[in-house]
Amino acid sequence: METEGNLVYDPLLKCYKVVDHMGKQDHRLQAGEQIELFIDGQWVPVSIGLFGKAQDQWAWKFTTQQKEPISPSPDLRARLVHVGQKQKSR
Repeated sequence: METEGNLVYDPLLKCYKVVDHMGKQDHRLQAGEQIELFIDGQWVPVSIGLFGKAQDQWAWKFTTQQKEPISPSPDLRARLVHVGQKQKSR
């Protein structure tokens, strides 16, 4: 998969994914992974985590290196820093 794409929430899988620009390949994100998000014209390193579960759904958290929380907007540009799992094709 390309290392850059869009950050997308998949409600069926209840997780975030980075989907390539062609929409053909994706990478399902897991807690502990690091990505970069394109925010206000620059790439920001972000850690992904989970905090608690409510109504059978995990709550995802995104934090900067300074531990500041980030609320990702739909289809935010993202790129993978370290791919720790096998890539999947749609």
